[in-house]
Amino acid sequence: MASQKISPALRSRLADTTATELEVIVELVPQPQPAEPELGRDELVARRRAAFAARADVVATVVRGLGGDVLGRSWLAESLHAAVPVAAVPGIAQLATVALVDVPAAISPDVT
Repeated sequence: MASQKISPALRSRLADTTATELEVIVELVPQPQPAEPELGRDELVARRRAAFAARADVVATVVRGLGGDVLGRSWLAESLHAAVPVAAVPGIAQLATVALVDVPAAISPDVT
């Protein structure tokens, strides 16, 4: 199951690299967001951020325990950006809260 959580692009990079460490994006399993119409926007955002932080902290602890470093987090994308030893990727992918481990994608400005 863990190998299914490693993107084809990352699998290719792992097979072709001589590096001992790679930057990865760790996408967490999306959590359903219950409808809470009685809450205001700010309270909903605060709750979602806190719920993400709790889940991300567990993954971050594992990443650090495997010799990696968390470089950033995105509560909106429910993901972490990390630099990890190549050998740590399968261990991260096997976590139940992890949906996918992928390579970082280049982001370009949306010019309209």
